[in-house]
Amino acid sequence: MKSPSASERNAALLAQIPLRERKLAQTRLALLDALLSALEAEPLADIRAKDLAARVGVSEATFFNHFSGKSELLLYFVLHWSVEVGFAARVFDEDASGLEAIERVFAITAESVAKHPRVLVEIVAQQAVVGAPHEAPALAAADRLLRWPGIDGVADVPAQGLDSIVPRCLARAVARGELPAHADVNLLFLAVASVFLGTPAALGPALRPDIGALWQAQLSLLWAGARAAPAPESPLIQPTKPKRSRASK
Repeated sequence: MKSPSASERNAALLAQIPLRERKLAQTRLALLDALLSALEAEPLADIRAKDLAARVGVSEATFFNHFSGKSELLLYFVLHWSVEVGFAARVFDEDASGLEAIERVFAITAESVAKHPRVLVEIVAQQAVVGAPHEAPALAAADRLLRWPGIDGVADVPAQGLDSIVPRCLARAVARGELPAHADVNLLFLAVASVFLGTPAALGPALRPDIGALWQAQLSLLWAGARAAPAPESPLIQPTKPKRSRASK
């Protein structure tokens, strides 16, 4: 007997979720798609929640039943990205290169924003103004199953961010000789995060769909610099345990 496909298994899981929850998830996803579409023509500051609701065919009050504002809708996009990164991390071979794993995270992000490059600029701008959220909600199973019906196990994939993946991969790179033994993982994490956030911030509205190639070139320079740098007399950044939201656990 033929085993059910991932799509069939996910469809069965989705059918077990109450209809009301599925409809709420469909509305959230539609509002996100409306925002991404609107960002192709105008900046976030010029987009009104009322207009996004109208695109979806719901009331403005319904919008605010789901999101406190446009900033929270942007966070909803980030939650989707963190699940995609979490899925990629799940399939990383433990024997794979630590640096290649980091580059894969950047590539996944580039693929996510290729059609809507402005969204990344707006996310970076929002984070610069209001900072990263202290506690982000988890992405519901209904949202996951509707967005990625063909990914096996997507309902249970742990969401992960840069702070949970990059330090681990850098430590692997040092342990396996991809980077020198004296490489400061904490300092390198700061540099990787600066590349990730700094490139869209520097380019602004001129951000191009080929940001993946720009990121790859900068990461190559970063790895080369780390290999050439002399051993520091003392760590510039003391190790600290990062505060992690539910979205990056």
